[in-house]
Amino acid sequence: MSDINKVLVAGANGYIAMWVIRYLLEQGYSVRGTVRDELKMAVVVDSFPGHISKGSLEVVVAADATEQGAYDMAVRDVDAVIHAATPVLFSDGEPEEMIRPARDGTINLLNSILSCGTPVQRVILTSSVASIFRISLEQNEGQIEPRQPRKLTEDDWNEESLALCDMLGVNAPPLDKYMAGKIIAEKAARDFIKVHKDQITWDVVSLHPSWVFGGTEMIQPAVRPCTDPAHMNLSSKLWFDAVFTDTKAEHLGNSSGGWVDVRDVALAHVRALQRMEAGGLFRSTKSPSSGMTSVSVLMKDPTPHPRFNIQIIVDQIANKLKPTLPALLHPIAPPRPDILSQYFYEYSNDKARDILGIKFRTKEETVRDTFEEWAKYGI
Repeated sequence: MSDINKVLVAGANGYIAMWVIRYLLEQGYSVRGTVRDELKMAVVVDSFPGHISKGSLEVVVAADATEQGAYDMAVRDVDAVIHAATPVLFSDGEPEEMIRPARDGTINLLNSILSCGTPVQRVILTSSVASIFRISLEQNEGQIEPRQPRKLTEDDWNEESLALCDMLGVNAPPLDKYMAGKIIAEKAARDFIKVHKDQITWDVVSLHPSWVFGGTEMIQPAVRPCTDPAHMNLSSKLWFDAVFTDTKAEHLGNSSGGWVDVRDVALAHVRALQRMEAGGLFRSTKSPSSGMTSVSVLMKDPTPHPRFNIQIIVDQIANKLKPTLPALLHPIAPPRPDILSQYFYEYSNDKARDILGIKFRTKEETVRDTFEEWAKYGI
């Protein structure tokens, strides 16, 4: 889609969004980013001072994305929108506390695009495999007998988390509340398109990364480094806590899910804007006019992967690479032979490779690059 010139990135100060902005700017796009307050604005502005001074990047405040009209000014005169503002939170409260920001933020953005008559051609939604994954696939992880991993695709829906939230309410697991927010936001976008299909002149691509790692220092001067583990985003802090002995959380031994390098996720967002064939249908439902495409964005290795077990990273990669890794302030956790390494499910990333042309980094590349970043900044 060569006629896209100006892109709105909602949630511009986020971990993925900052890399998206970097790649957009490097490829010559003009970018407008939204943030929730002046402090977050400063993070983005200070990370790209040259582009701010040239006018190729501007940052505006959209304080409350759940308020109707929050994005009305931000969407004006942009050719494409990337919605990366979904909160990553885990709450002990009612499920609606997680669901409402994800759902209403998405719908308010789509409403602003529709009502403001902007020249938008494509919208990218940063979703998650949370809308695909089903916890029942791991309920028998303790079994000894090997079995063929279940392959999940963009046509799968995680109905289990919705059912748990409906049944247990405030007592539902926090992770299921988060996943319910992702599912409902994506379904709300689909319903919005169906209702307004005669008015909409743009299409939507929904991207589904899983655990996102790497790029924590963001390579100055393009993006600010994170030099304090306490200030890392959720997935990077989880990774850090498991890899190092003195901060390792024992309960992370069986944490699982697909994983992908943040740089590949960011590139997928840019490619989804550029390739016409990325749009046009929502999951398996075709639309005669506009619609949605769902694309899983995950690593793919020769092994039955990607299932991310955080201790397997330590055992099979970090310790293996240890002799060639830079000196770090923290010792790498010792191997854990008791951790079950069988894969019970995997995600297909065929669309990301075939449609978006993503050549995913290997686990080893992400681990090595991350360690080099941490050594450089004394983490």
